[in-house]
Amino acid sequence: RDTFIELSAPPINTHNRTASTLAASSNQMSGGGAAGRAWGRPDVTPETTSRDLVGEQSQIMKDQDDSLDAMYEAMKRTKHIAVEIGKEADEHVGLLDEMDSKVARNTSRIKNATRQVEDVEVQSSTKCLWFLICIIFVGVIVTTILAIKM
Repeated sequence: RDTFIELSAPPINTHNRTASTLAASSNQMSGGGAAGRAWGRPDVTPETTSRDLVGEQSQIMKDQDDSLDAMYEAMKRTKHIAVEIGKEADEHVGLLDEMDSKVARNTSRIKNATRQVEDVEVQSSTKCLWFLICIIFVGVIVTTILAIKM
């Protein structure tokens, strides 16, 4: 815990009311009711002293402090996890940037290779080759026919 709130209680001498005084005040406020109930608390009886109530209040405050300490530790762990996640995210952003530049470079290379393949395809048109194949085929047929007639 980084900051502590210090509560100062007034001296007990000035607040020496007993539980019976509290119970009587409660009866006056609620307009009667059970003599043993102070502010709706059945555990406060006329025999309960202000020291008992202060002790109970101290225990409640100790329990609250323990709960706050546990919450603080959980928040510290959560902060640590969040910081680690942030570091990991930053590292991944760097890796993604690097991958993006490599993808862009390879995309450029692929476009260039595709253009070169298209150029080769246009230059080596198969129309001429098919024409030559047809002429050779006709020549073979003609020489075969002439060879058979002779």
